[in-house]
Amino acid sequence: MRCCGESEMLVLQFHPGKFRCFHSAPVSTWTNNLVPLNEIWGSAAEELTERLWLSNDVEIRKNLITQFLANKCLDTRPSLIDHAINQIISHAGAGKIGEIARQHHLSVAHFRSRFKNEVGLSPKEFQRITRINAVLKCCNELNNCVLTELTYRFGYFDQSHFIRDFTSYLDMTPKSFFREYAFDVEHGAIQKRPMG
Repeated sequence: MRCCGESEMLVLQFHPGKFRCFHSAPVSTWTNNLVPLNEIWGSAAEELTERLWLSNDVEIRKNLITQFLANKCLDTRPSLIDHAINQIISHAGAGKIGEIARQHHLSVAHFRSRFKNEVGLSPKEFQRITRINAVLKCCNELNNCVLTELTYRFGYFDQSHFIRDFTSYLDMTPKSFFREYAFDVEHGAIQKRPMG
């Protein structure tokens, strides 16, 4: 995105599956798109945007957004999909979709449909992203990792599957990523560079 002159952007990021609490349309409607608020909430969003522009104070802006969302809140009760999301995250993206659907007493087709409507992604895509995030978190927490060990630790069939998933989401191979972001990579081993 390019712009000339001074500009500001406010980004709202919801936890997976939680946007359904504020709007009844399927979340997949807006997945991977920059959407003006007025396309989602109409004139109420236009009024909010105007009020945000009039304030330079971050705390006031936070309060305006919090109040706006509180007024838009439809339902905060956890859904079956919320439980599935937590299960996928707690297992670092591992697990079979069919088994997760059965555990939540849904057919696979119904589970996939509800998941995509509430999360905006298919369950499989959410699992893949969750697994990549778990790999990144693991490497950040440890002083060193070995790509082969990461491959099997996070349930990849082999290293080529790991590299393909990683590259598809981050547009670079694991070695390139870790070299660029403060890690030394030598013979498949990844070690954090000392700070300073």
